[in-house]
Amino acid sequence: YNREWNIKNIDRHSIFCSQAGYPIKGFHFMLKALEILKDIYPDIKLFVAGPNIIDKSSLTKRLKITGYANYIVKLIKKYKIEDKVIFTGILKEQDMAKRLQKTHIFSSNSILENESNSLSEAAILGVPAVVSYVGGIPDRVEQRKNGFLYPYTEYSMLVEYIRQVFDDDELAIKFSVESRKKALTRHDRVENCKRTIEIYKEIIEGKSER
Repeated sequence: YNREWNIKNIDRHSIFCSQAGYPIKGFHFMLKALEILKDIYPDIKLFVAGPNIIDKSSLTKRLKITGYANYIVKLIKKYKIEDKVIFTGILKEQDMAKRLQKTHIFSSNSILENESNSLSEAAILGVPAVVSYVGGIPDRVEQRKNGFLYPYTEYSMLVEYIRQVFDDDELAIKFSVESRKKALTRHDRVENCKRTIEIYKEIIEGKSER
């Protein structure tokens, strides 16, 4: 709530994904997009929050690696993007906010999604978003008003929308302003707290009447 995205202070051509640990987050689709984008933007970086799921630096880590993580390893090698994908490790609140502030685009590539807390956090900061059209995501992002929505399997469309934001600062700033404005209203701490208390009072009063 106390930080705000500013295009003058970002790492150009950087993308942030909040999860990659299991298939329904669709990280493999982002890697397919990254293969295309790396030839257009040689300096592109993809930051991924959470533990390094592909770390094989010790026997223990090799034993714990999942089938999906092995698939991700194969894709990264196949697409020659080893130097483009950066696992940040587990981030505390302030570190997450700082990373998002430096990010050019927030992207959620989920195959299934209910309510995306990560998208809401990015929106409060005003980070431009390119996200898959699933679950509750369309309640947060209005197409071309405060971000881009794409069908999760269509990674070529993901590429195109990322390109549009990368290449058009006015568009990125528009998405930032609109998403932050909408998010600060939806996630107003004072109003939400007030309404929650009102709901509890209504429930209690309703029970007492019966």
